Amino acid sequence: MAGTGLATVTLKVINDLDPKFQPYQAFMSVPPRSSVYTLLLQASADDPDFTFQAEYYDSLSSHNITSINGVTASVKDETYWSFENKEKEKFDRGVDLIGVFDGDVIVFCFKHYSDERPRRPVHPIGPRLPWPIPPGPAIPPGRGPVRKSPFDAFFR
Repeated sequence: MAGTGLATVTLKVINDLDPKFQPYQAFMSVPPRSSVYTLLLQASADDPDFTFQAEYYDSLSSHNITSINGVTASVKDETYWSFENKEKEKFDRGVDLIGVFDGDVIVFCFKHYSDERPRRPVHPIGPRLPWPIPPGPAIPPGRGPVRKSPFDAFFR
């Protein structure tokens, strides 16, 4: 929001497994760098039609979203809540470890494990490389690159 110091973030919830599921969308105003978990807490406080449940995992230092708007993930049914950005790139960390900024779109999508396919993780630093990184040419032992330096004479 211009002039308020708050970030306007779009929160979307979709269900890839149930065509009858009513998609959810909300425009939230939160302080920049708030976590996605804080965004969910704000959505549940602002909108009585939005509910979610989460479990905290010490090993991940983050919450795992187990239910949104009454749709619950299940190990038995092999379903889970994925969250990704507007380009459909899954985040590589938990909801407590991802900060949001003005204009961000966070999408929660209910999926089946078998729907998962390898994707390039979102990485905030550095160039986007092909994922997975293709193997380079094999270099036979003892045939590495030869480097000439003025210091080579000292190391013989």
